[in-house]
Amino acid sequence: MIPWSDAARSRHHELRLEARPRPNDKMHVDLSTPDEYSAGGEVPLPFGPDTVAAAEATARKQTEQYVARRLTELPPDPLRELGRQLFDAVFAFDRKVLFDRCRDAAREAETGLRLRIVLPRDANGPDLAWLPWEFLYDARRADFLALSVLTRVVRDSGRPPRDLVTLVPPPIRALVVTADLNGEMGAADEVSQLRRIAARSRGRLQVTVRPNRTADEFKAAVRAGGYHVLHFIGTATPAGPNGTGPAGLVLMPKRPKNPKAPKRRKPQPDTDDIPDDPVVTVGDLLGHTGRLPAGVRLVLLDACHSDELAARLAETVQAAVGVRGLITVNACTSFTLELYRAIARGEPLDTAVTAGRRQVDHRLSGSREWGLQTFYLQTPDGEFVRWPPPEGLAAGAADELYATRSGLPPAERKAALVRAILKCNQQALQDVKDRADGDVPDVVHEQLRVIRSQLKSL
Repeated sequence: MIPWSDAARSRHHELRLEARPRPNDKMHVDLSTPDEYSAGGEVPLPFGPDTVAAAEATARKQTEQYVARRLTELPPDPLRELGRQLFDAVFAFDRKVLFDRCRDAAREAETGLRLRIVLPRDANGPDLAWLPWEFLYDARRADFLALSVLTRVVRDSGRPPRDLVTLVPPPIRALVVTADLNGEMGAADEVSQLRRIAARSRGRLQVTVRPNRTADEFKAAVRAGGYHVLHFIGTATPAGPNGTGPAGLVLMPKRPKNPKAPKRRKPQPDTDDIPDDPVVTVGDLLGHTGRLPAGVRLVLLDACHSDELAARLAETVQAAVGVRGLITVNACTSFTLELYRAIARGEPLDTAVTAGRRQVDHRLSGSREWGLQTFYLQTPDGEFVRWPPPEGLAAGAADELYATRSGLPPAERKAALVRAILKCNQQALQDVKDRADGDVPDVVHEQLRVIRSQLKSL
């Protein structure tokens, strides 16, 4: 199996779908490939925004209701039905032929097909970001495109990043800022698990955590720079109706200057005790420069109602992930942790996002929350770290192996090889255990115990 991180082949096997709104509830769709095949046309919108919002509200209620997606006796699935209608409207006639041809070619090349949904938006103009592109459903094969190993669904704002995009040198440095307003958002548990992933990444991932920050503290941490991933855990506010009130991230209220000071009998004017506005907008993040600090490649918004923020931030960085509407803590955590595991393994961003979606589908059986994350990719491929693609189980230990075995006597060289293989096997088994939330056969625990014993003896 050729690694999906083969950038040249991955770029070749991409289908670009550009969708623009048209009057009278229609949209114009253009499909194109790198080898200049194209198909297009104007199609009616199969449904409206209210229908999508009502269907998305069921995503969290469907967990455990659907044991398997392929059974015909399943109860009604509104998101699957919307995905089918959208697929049939977009991929009709010659557009369906082009889609099938691209997918078959990508399958033969063993690279998978990247479906890039381009959603250009004029200043203050409408776009089609509200359509549930992540739920595109091909009824002929009875599966969702975003969950298939053959297709990877990404969004594109139609605008390349403002700064020159280059691959960053490892390790990946992530700045994680939390704002757990009520203590029930699972931020502490997610951070704890993320630290464990970083500890087992063999130095490939470094995490800096800033818990429960105010708006001013958050903006200061962002502008300090020195990181590649900006990760926020909390909640967000959607834009108000008719443009009233901007969308923004909700941070902690400003802390009193002296919380131990005795209370005054009468309120006195003191600006230090007046809470600041806890909402941070895109303009606040970008500042007067209109850019995030140099080196930032991925913005991960682990927060409800953050899809619009992700779309706007994607115009300044290589990639951004947001959330449509409301999502449960379990779904957010499962997606995010698997995303980091895949990135630490050396997989490109689009493959890592697909892995995160599949993990949510596995952990929350039947849930449709895997489709609530919106992923914007603004570059020709998902590569963003300068390291060789992984190949097999030894990917995580390859650097250590090559660094230690040169110039060693034969016996020590063999010991170094055995140690490297044992360590990567240990990491693979530990990843299986983490993904299954500890619910694994006893043989896995026994294998881990044996490996630890063997490593200790070496």
